[in-house]
Amino acid sequence: IKDYLFNNIKWQTAAGLWRKQCLPNEPFDVHLKNSQEWIMHFKMLLRNVRFMCTDEVIYFVRYHDERMTSNKTNAKWAEYYYHQCLSRMMAL
Repeated sequence: IKDYLFNNIKWQTAAGLWRKQCLPNEPFDVHLKNSQEWIMHFKMLLRNVRFMCTDEVIYFVRYHDERMTSNKTNAKWAEYYYHQCLSRMMAL
């Protein structure tokens, strides 16, 4: 849990696949503009839900020039970083 909290372990959004019956009724914080999945995965780890790792490819990631993190000098990046920090503070 500590490694996940301090970003030593990182999961892409789709990397954590949870069974529906394990999820709370409202798994995402809708007030965050990003990092909703990060805080959801963190809460699942705190609940001590059993999980496993696999080497099987279960999704593909596509990158493009207009993604939120592509230009770290614009206002979008500042807002992205703010909500990323806010999600970590919520976890504490």
